[in-house]
Amino acid sequence: MAEYEYRHFTNPFHRSEIKSAAVNIIEYAREHGIRTIVAAGPSAESPVRFIRALWKKLYPGEEQPKIHELGHALSEFEREKEEGHYDTREVKEKPRNWEEKITSSAKRELEEKHSDLLKRMHEPILLFDEYAETGGSINSVGEFFVKKLGAKNIHAAVLVASGGEVETATGKKFGGFSSDFAGHVIGTNRVPGNEIYLNKGHGGANWREKNKRMWFDFAKMLGEFKK
Repeated sequence: MAEYEYRHFTNPFHRSEIKSAAVNIIEYAREHGIRTIVAAGPSAESPVRFIRALWKKLYPGEEQPKIHELGHALSEFEREKEEGHYDTREVKEKPRNWEEKITSSAKRELEEKHSDLLKRMHEPILLFDEYAETGGSINSVGEFFVKKLGAKNIHAAVLVASGGEVETATGKKFGGFSSDFAGHVIGTNRVPGNEIYLNKGHGGANWREKNKRMWFDFAKMLGEFKK
């Protein structure tokens, strides 16, 4: 059988950076006693699974944090807070209580799918995202956890941030983390965002195919990893 060839992370330097970035996040979590990691959205799911598998390889037998994959649970809140508008098919004008509506919707979905997470708001929590361009997305989710859910000790981790040695297509650069976070870590800023961020068509056939290729590449990177 022919050896698997990388199909997504084709640049060896970028693969090395991503592996180092994942290790940085693992070590940050261990140093700060993190027992809960929250993947902020659908595109963060494959990267956070890579981190979980790498943690097991680095520290076999060590109890790992509980990982919650939120999927689309906070997507609407995140989008409205970051973009500053109310966008639904049914309602074109932002109602007076728009924030209350999307907050209630997000809380309801978390209660249905992640009730045990809501019981951990007093513990250290690491909010994870695979990519930050300006920081608006992860900061808005952090605000939700602190101001709407009452999180007392929430940290932020980004596998890849824009800026550094890499020019983004939009020219935007990471603006930093908000004061809602007790601490934060950036894995690397030396990988292009389109290497890690599957930003279009969550759930569509093209997105699923890209996500599958990414996961297969993560698996190969894990097999090649040496301490």
